[in-house]
Amino acid sequence: MIIRIVSICLFLVLSCGLGRNVRACKLPTSSINSRTTLPVDGMKDVPTNTDILLEYKYTLFSGGGGGFSIDETFRLLDAKGKEVTLKKRIGASRTTGYWGRYVVILEPSAELSPNTTYTLSSNLSKLPCALPSGCQPGDFSKIMSFHTGAASDKTPPSFRGIEKL
Repeated sequence: MIIRIVSICLFLVLSCGLGRNVRACKLPTSSINSRTTLPVDGMKDVPTNTDILLEYKYTLFSGGGGGFSIDETFRLLDAKGKEVTLKKRIGASRTTGYWGRYVVILEPSAELSPNTTYTLSSNLSKLPCALPSGCQPGDFSKIMSFHTGAASDKTPPSFRGIEKL
């Protein structure tokens, strides 16, 4: 609790300035600050068996802690406009104080076609947005696109160990 009060005071001092009346300053609204994707926009030679990962960074100033969920729908289209069916899974969600992250994993129902450009669109494309009223779903627009390589990636990740310096 003391850390939370200190962090609020520090935020107010930094955002409002030392010479201003702190009472006139308000905490900013809770918001989704950014969305990161993997594959990244414009990536080439993506394996045809890829999943799509989206990580949202958000701020919760109304009480801190907790988390959020959003009603976002996705569309993955190939270069000819054919839609790929996606399974949406919620990954890790973590909040530290007032800041958090929320992960969504999109899994194509079948392996993607080789050497093809795909475009991912969402009905929540305007970011940053204020929670909850400013993050309402709307028209679909592009988040990112990527180009698949010639084949899938069947090699599992490996760890070589630690080397002495």
